[in-house]
Amino acid sequence: MDKEEQIREAIRRLGSEVGPMHTLLAQVESVDEAALTCTLIDDDVEIFDVRLSPVLNGNQSVIIFPKINSWVIAVRIEHDEDWMIMAADEIEKYRITIGTQIIEMDGTQVMIKNNNDDLKTLMNDLLNAIINMKFTTNTGVTIELINAPDFANIQTRFNAFLKSN
Repeated sequence: MDKEEQIREAIRRLGSEVGPMHTLLAQVESVDEAALTCTLIDDDVEIFDVRLSPVLNGNQSVIIFPKINSWVIAVRIEHDEDWMIMAADEIEKYRITIGTQIIEMDGTQVMIKNNNDDLKTLMNDLLNAIINMKFTTNTGVTIELINAPDFANIQTRFNAFLKSN
């Protein structure tokens, strides 16, 4: 290692000893789901506006919503004063967004959305179509399903919604 590299390494070491922390283990005091931020407590010091996502531009892809009083690890974003949650010991909700597709889990229910349709609505529409089945009969023999177009429409929506291998 030449003299210049030695000096750089010594400066890096000194900076890491006296510079700001890069990670933080703290407890969650509050969560603002609309702002995608939370407030943390570390040794009775409040840290406000801690991000739940690295970039707050509306294109969030993976967001962890930690439970109040849970322990989290936050990391400093580059050389800024901003912090972001990396992991939590207890999660209130988890959301994954890719384009117009969203999967959200909260421990009791799961929401799966693709474009303007969601799986729950699709399933309810299918069940309602089944419940409302009507047939034309010819002296006891079924000859035509009257609401067949409803099933064809639901099938088209399922095919647009779900991916196959």
